[in-house]
Amino acid sequence: MHIKTYLKISLLVTILFACGDKSDSKDESSTSESVTESCIANLVDANEIEKMISKKQLAQIVNASEQEMEISDNKASSAKYSTFGFKWTPEVSRKMILKTEIPGGPDGKKSVIENEMDAKNTVSFGQIDVLDQKRKAPKEYFRYTYGPKTKEEKEAIKKSIDRSKEGSDEVDEKSAETIKSMVDKQSSREVKVGDLAYWSSTSYGNFYTESGEKVTEAKIQVLHGNTMFSVSANVSDNIEEDLATAIKVAQQIIDNCK
Repeated sequence: MHIKTYLKISLLVTILFACGDKSDSKDESSTSESVTESCIANLVDANEIEKMISKKQLAQIVNASEQEMEISDNKASSAKYSTFGFKWTPEVSRKMILKTEIPGGPDGKKSVIENEMDAKNTVSFGQIDVLDQKRKAPKEYFRYTYGPKTKEEKEAIKKSIDRSKEGSDEVDEKSAETIKSMVDKQSSREVKVGDLAYWSSTSYGNFYTESGEKVTEAKIQVLHGNTMFSVSANVSDNIEEDLATAIKVAQQIIDNCK
């Protein structure tokens, strides 16, 4: 799967998670929380997500040269759907292998073509979403949207996907099945950053490491005051190292509010 297509599908999953059936969730309006305004919300109207963290700060976190960092810009018309970040060549070379399956010929046997390429280190951030001022329980909303899902909640989300497929040009049959498969595999764990945060690993389609493992990145969703944002990191072939980097980046973004 092409990376851009994969990112599009990942975004659709996030949207559908947020729009799933909440009939079993707590009544948000019945719970009152003390909610602070996050300075990150100030970047939304102008979609200036690149100001969340500076290149210098990021370079210090990942121990890389500012001069060697390239911009990774995936800005849309809204900060909610935009990401921004950097990519750079790792000190120790890493390889990424794209495996493409070729349908079988007359004998029915399938073959796989492998294309090897140099892997880049990447960190991206953005997807800023400011919660409606009328929402009295942002943590409850955040837990439902990004926290671990029960089997029943996953089934409700998959039903939402089927409904979206029927009336949307964005979700065709193939994409819908891919999204539902991702829902089945979805898992998340809480991490300590911001007011509340969850992390999950995301694989890069048919890309593999030299050891044969799926290429993955760590992605964390963070709640800070009335604002949600995401950070993704792929800086090694070790998901725990990626997670540690994502947490440090998220903490620096929050510290920039002070």
